[in-house]
Amino acid sequence: MEFLKEVSALICELLPAHGCVIIPGLGGFITHYKPAVIQAQSGKIMPPTAETGFNPALRTNDGLLAQTLAQKTNLPYPKAIDKIQEFSWNCLAELNMGQEVHFIGLGKLRLDEYKNYRFEADRNANFLDDAFGLAPVNAMPVKHPSKPMQRMDRRPERSHRLKRKHVMEGIRWTVMIMPLILLAFYSIYQTGVLEGLVSYSSFSGITSPEIATKESPMQQSPDEKLQEDYFATIQWPASISKDTETPPPDTTLPVIVFKSDIPNPPSTQNQPQTGNANISAESKIDFPVSNNKIDSQTANTLPVSDIQGKYHLIIGCFKEKANAERLIDKLKTNGIHAFEAGTTSGGLTRVSLGGYASRTEAEQARQNFSQKEIPEIWISKL
Repeated sequence: MEFLKEVSALICELLPAHGCVIIPGLGGFITHYKPAVIQAQSGKIMPPTAETGFNPALRTNDGLLAQTLAQKTNLPYPKAIDKIQEFSWNCLAELNMGQEVHFIGLGKLRLDEYKNYRFEADRNANFLDDAFGLAPVNAMPVKHPSKPMQRMDRRPERSHRLKRKHVMEGIRWTVMIMPLILLAFYSIYQTGVLEGLVSYSSFSGITSPEIATKESPMQQSPDEKLQEDYFATIQWPASISKDTETPPPDTTLPVIVFKSDIPNPPSTQNQPQTGNANISAESKIDFPVSNNKIDSQTANTLPVSDIQGKYHLIIGCFKEKANAERLIDKLKTNGIHAFEAGTTSGGLTRVSLGGYASRTEAEQARQNFSQKEIPEIWISKL
């Protein structure tokens, strides 16, 4: 019994430093780390410890216990081994008899009904040097006043998220469609649909910024004089008869001259007119009567120029080519040289009185025609 106490004391001394002490022939005591534990029932926090366990498979003598015993008791090492071996046989005998072997400071060792080793460690034993001096701490739980649980309504958040999604979707579609809308408005503006325009007319191949105003047949403009300033007024010599049976040139599509100071042609309602009954009044040209007539000898002396010249004296433009040919025949009948000079960008057939190599020559020729009662002539570079 005394030797049991001595062996228990040696084991308790060696375990903190080595973690394993073997009793040859019986088994080994080992330690393993256990963290701090909160005991809810007692309301205490137990410090971390190194609990003790027993492994009966560790029976090989490692010399640690025998050497320590020899140093403490001044016994030779072989005698210390023999003494420990005898202690192991006594412990096994007590265990086989169903008794417990109590290692002081370590715990109790016994055999169960199936001859398996059962070791109950001492709860007060702590072989962890880092936890030396640590005592259990009282830790009562903090009680918070209970509040009724409020159900979180996530529908507003979802509604806000859906609303923001719809706004972003609308912005994206607006950005995609806006260029198409702007392009459509630009195309409509270019074609003159928004402002009720008739067409663009160009005499020299250059589009003019001024435009002719479309007049509705059901509603007349309140200011007829302002509208008349946009239409061409062509004055012809009196020698060109208005009573000819040949239909006059087609003027259903107005020719724009952009001269606001052109005097209005005199009314010819009371003058007798003859012609084709199928020609509407809107397509006829009223030729003012001039007191200065051109005789046949003077008409034959009017300038005749090269058709291939760049600068042409244009006397009229017609939508129907047949009307342009009729006008040419009339002019030739009265001794005035005329010919077709191509078409404008709007598809109107030009009637030219001559082509000239330079603008100066064309200006001089136009002045000559102006002196012969043909003032409405413009120069076009073709």
